[in-house]
Formats: sequence, C-alpha cells, structure tokens
Amino acid sequence: MMGTHCLHCQSQRRADGSQAQVDTGSTIRWGARRFVVVDYVGLDAVIAREVGKRKLERIPVRVANPDRTPGDRAAWTPDLVSIPEGTWEGAVKRFKSLKPLLEMDRTKRMLRVLKRFV
Repeated sequence: MMGTHCLHCQSQRRADGSQAQVDTGSTIRWGARRFVVVDYVGLDAVIAREVGKRKLERIPVRVANPDRTPGDRAAWTPDLVSIPEGTWEGAVKRFKSLKPLLEMDRTKRMLRVLKRFV
C-alpha cells in the first residue's frame, strides 16, 4: 500500500492497484446496483444507500467501483458484439416499426395518436 499519504487513502487502494472514489456523497457501484456513500465503517468499508431505496448496506471498499459518469462516453458505449442475436433481431424489428414515427414531425405524430381515440 505504498504511494498513499494517509491510512484513509490506503484503505481505498484496491487489489488491482486502482483507487476507488468512495468519498461521502459519491456514487459507487456494487454488483449491478448503484449506491450513494453515506458514511465510513473503519478503514475497509462504507455505509451506502442504494439509489431510490432507504435500506443501508455495508460495502467493502475493495469491491466498490466508482460509478460511470454520463460524460464518460466509452464507459456507456455498449459492446454490440456481446448482445445475443435474438435480442438484436428483436431490437431491429422494434426500431423498424418506430422509425416512421421518429422521422415524422411533431404535429403529424400527434394527429396520428389522436386519430386512434376519435
């Protein structure tokens, strides 16, 4: 744990050498869920609340991953090769049915929706 200036920073050092951002109020990921850090428990864990929930969880710092920011384009760009073929075909089919509505101007789109109810 060399290269850090205090015990707090050493506690944030992860096994792979990266450093998790686990400041109070920061957003982290634990598994597939997002949490907001509320407090620290010693040097090796944080207390965090899942976004949109009330329950508090104790999360080890070594497994807390910094949340991706919307500005991090590479982090949010999906790997399309990993999408199963059936799922991709379903998405293409839905897109083809929605494409005319997306290309239509707002007034025409609204008139089309209203015609269903008349």
